[in-house]
Amino acid sequence: AARAPVNAVWDRAEEGAPKLVLTQRALDLRRRRPDAFGRGGVYEELSIDGSGSEDVVGFTRGGRVAVVVPRFVMGDPVDAYVELPAGGWQNVLTSEPHEGTLAVGDLFSRWPVALLERIDGA
Repeated sequence: AARAPVNAVWDRAEEGAPKLVLTQRALDLRRRRPDAFGRGGVYEELSIDGSGSEDVVGFTRGGRVAVVVPRFVMGDPVDAYVELPAGGWQNVLTSEPHEGTLAVGDLFSRWPVALLERIDGA
């Protein structure tokens, strides 16, 4: 399940596949980007705006990893926008590329959290 397409992972939710995939991909990202997770990996808050901004938390770690999560996974889609730092980013959970300001609802359309890696060499 670790490298399965997103829809196949969610088809196996009762077996714990989403948790397994999230854990595996987060650990893989930590292996690839140890500088973002070590002592030099400073947390920086992401700018989140919109009427639902209080329902979303986002930060970067070491300028190379970004995390965006809802306060509550269940419920209405979040009406908020998150501004990623300049450059290209890829969601390691969905393989989707992102940059700039994103609607959080779009970011969470395939997975209820986002784990992003800088992909522009910075």
